Amino acid sequence: MRRWARLRRRPYQPRSRRNDVIPRNTPLAKRLKGRPTEERNRRIHDAHIDLAFLHCLHLEVNSRVTGETRAWLLTSVLVGREWLQGRSSDSGAGHKRDGTESWQTTAQRFTHELYVYDRTARVVADAYFNGQQVLFPDSARTLQDLMGRIETLIEIDNHDIKAGKGTRRAKSGVIDLEKVKASAQQDAKAMIDEIVVMAKAEALVICGENKGSALLVKNHLAAGLGGAH
Repeated sequence: MRRWARLRRRPYQPRSRRNDVIPRNTPLAKRLKGRPTEERNRRIHDAHIDLAFLHCLHLEVNSRVTGETRAWLLTSVLVGREWLQGRSSDSGAGHKRDGTESWQTTAQRFTHELYVYDRTARVVADAYFNGQQVLFPDSARTLQDLMGRIETLIEIDNHDIKAGKGTRRAKSGVIDLEKVKASAQQDAKAMIDEIVVMAKAEALVICGENKGSALLVKNHLAAGLGGAH
């Protein structure tokens, strides 16, 4: 994998013997055969950073999804309950008469959030893991199941609105899933950027480059603050 961070640092100093040992007959071993010791050590060190980055990236993505799973499950139950109540009432989009949000508002926000995480996992998998699933099996199934459930409720509701059933809100209240998905793809870019930077920073710390890690995070935060103005 191409070196993802070009940081100015002192000539490499091996920290342990593992930096001088790589499996025989591997592509890296063959490329480094006969190379000067300093270059060999530097290339091996860079390979260690790349491996640490992939490890940290995998954990970072999964920790984000795992941390939200419980809240997602609760939200899906609440949305389903409000959906059933909404079908038996004439509550409109936006807010109910008591001032609380209608299920459509909650459902659209919830769907958007699920799409953001799904998009993030897919882009990371394609960009860094050759398209292989990056989420743990349980997390991947839960995310897909929740998206399927909420999409089904929205599609049924949209069908009822278009068919003019009951005294429900106007057709303008239909939730356009394609627009929600397009909006989520834009918002996912920020999450992907943050996850990748944090994984790179953690990898540098693991490999002993604390200053490089701090500089990377500092530049990322500065770029974010600059873009906010």
